[in-house]
Amino acid sequence: MLNSLTDELQVERNGSIVTLWMNRPEVSNALNRSLQKAIIETLKEIDKDESITCVVLRGRGNVFSSGQDGTETKGMGGEEARIWISEIEELYDSIRNLSKVSIAAVEGMAAAASLQIAMLCDLRIVTSSTKLQMQELKMGIPCIAGTSLLIPMIGEARARQLVFEAKPISAETALSWGLVGTVATEDKFEETLNEMCTNVNTLGPLSVKVTKAWFRELSETNFRKALQKSGDLHSDVFASGEAYSL
Repeated sequence: MLNSLTDELQVERNGSIVTLWMNRPEVSNALNRSLQKAIIETLKEIDKDESITCVVLRGRGNVFSSGQDGTETKGMGGEEARIWISEIEELYDSIRNLSKVSIAAVEGMAAAASLQIAMLCDLRIVTSSTKLQMQELKMGIPCIAGTSLLIPMIGEARARQLVFEAKPISAETALSWGLVGTVATEDKFEETLNEMCTNVNTLGPLSVKVTKAWFRELSETNFRKALQKSGDLHSDVFASGEAYSL
């Protein structure tokens, strides 16, 4: 029996489909340590349940997430930043290692770390008004793991544009770049999402599991290198005092 570990993450189950609601709408569902831990532990429990086929990650308040909660990371020193990145790696691993099909249902916005979470999901659906952004450099924070996820998905030129312009892109642009797979109008969003989940339920669960493991193996070397480099470079930048100082 799945239960919410904290009010910051609400768990809903409908048959074989589980929806995880990030529930910090007052801060646009910014990711803090307690929310991250709840996602990690809940996904571990979900992975043990063979009756679950599909996991949907969403945000309350008609917004996916604004990214990392700066109130926890602002003012960190170099070693603190390295520990923080190791925690981010654990969060990302909980999504990568999931043997069920994962869907990021993105309304409103997904930025920085939360966009990376969406990219780690198997499928991404957004509303026609959704904005996506990699704004780390505007805050004096390097974008290392994000670039490693972006380049295979949208190519180096577009990844550089997203990272160095640091401006939000529209749902239509994200679709044309291959960053998302489905765009639905607000009034058709729930219907389209339900259709995606229904389709997932027709897939062979063992075939899904081994195929996901193969996808993970294909990207594992680059993913580990990126997170190691991210720890090193975040440590350097936070130690310099540039982070959040711009």
